[in-house]
Formats: sequence, C-alpha cells, structure tokens
Amino acid sequence: MLVAYYGTDTEMARAKAREFLSKDGRQPEWIIATEWYAGRCIEVANTMPLFGDAHVYVLDTPSNNEEYEEEVFASLDAFAQSPHTFVLIEGGLLATKVKALQKYTQDIFEYKKATKVQEFNTFSLAEALASRDKRGLWTKLHQARQAGESSEAIIGILQWQLKALVLASRTKSAEEAEMKDFPYQKAKRALVNFKEGDIEHLTRTLIAVYHDGHGGKRNLNDALEAWVLSV
Repeated sequence: MLVAYYGTDTEMARAKAREFLSKDGRQPEWIIATEWYAGRCIEVANTMPLFGDAHVYVLDTPSNNEEYEEEVFASLDAFAQSPHTFVLIEGGLLATKVKALQKYTQDIFEYKKATKVQEFNTFSLAEALASRDKRGLWTKLHQARQAGESSEAIIGILQWQLKALVLASRTKSAEEAEMKDFPYQKAKRALVNFKEGDIEHLTRTLIAVYHDGHGGKRNLNDALEAWVLSV
C-alpha cells in the first residue's frame, strides 16, 4: 500500500503524515536520501513479512537525491502491490509525477502554502557549513525556518554538503568522486576548514539528530540548533 503527502506546505504535509503514522501504531522505518542505496525500494517492497508482520516504510523526501527519486517513481507499482505500507513525504511535485502517484496510491494528499513566503536559498546553508562559519550557519538556520523550511529539509542539504566534503577528501578528481566539477572544487577548497575526523564526526552526529528527533528522544528543532552551534 502506498500513501502520499506532498506540497509546497511541507510542514503541513509532514505533520499529516505523522498523524497517519501515529494512528497506524507500528514503528516506521525512515528511508532518507543519504541512507538510501540503489535497489533498496524494490528490496523492501518485495520482502515477505514474517508471521504476517508487515512493516511501515517512510520514503522521506526522495527529491533530495536524484537517483533515490528516480527509483521511487520506478517502484510505484511494487509499493502498491506490497504487503507493507509505504508513506511518501515530498515537497512540491510536477504534474507528471502527481499523475503517476494518483495511479498507484491508496490516498494522496496535497498541502499548499496559504501565503507566499520570501524565497530562501537553501544552498547558503551548505556554503556556511563548508566555510565552518558557525554564526553564519546559525543565522541561515533561522532564516530558513522563517521561510518555511522544515528541519528535515535543512538536514538534507547539510548532509549533502558533508557527503561532498567526504568525497572530496577521499578522491583526486570530480570524475573519481562522480560529482560535477564546480561543487567538487568548492568542497576540495573547503577541506582546509576541517581537521582530520571532523567531517565524519559531524556526519554521524547529524544523522543522530535526525533519528533521535523522529524517535522521540529529542525535539528535532532544538537538536538541530544544538548541532549547528557545535560546528
């Protein structure tokens, strides 16, 4: 079964998805862009539940990773036919993608922002992180929230930057890292701002913020702000 919550009002879409999950009662497994791997969607969709114990999987903002998004939309039929429940959470979608979802979802819900908010360049968060500009990153965090960005979306862009830094530190060229040259060179230059082990530590702790927030151990917004102040 597949259920979708999407729209420009990402906070509302996410809140409604959480309502659905809380009523379901089962502990969901969240699949985020940075933890997805090729073939995972089909893998979980085709896994037979033990003793009839079907699972709930949350496909959290696949658009944060182009390959993840492509695999999700290529697996819609598998999700619909699966004994497991799949909950898709996304931002705004093109009409072609909405039409594809409508064909396979049991329920699909769109949530639009009632008023237009000031546009925010989410990549400025990544630039502040790469520069190790703690004050600038904290300021950008609050600007992003005022513009309606969710903590999950902010974590997604920060994880993207950390992944780029890791790849730049372990490779000698953009081709080897399988990155475009411009972001690769920016990440390569930014490495001077980090000591050995810093990037890996920040990656681990940011993932912990995400999971602790969704697991109820910490308030996600507060935990993310504390993480930013630790940069």
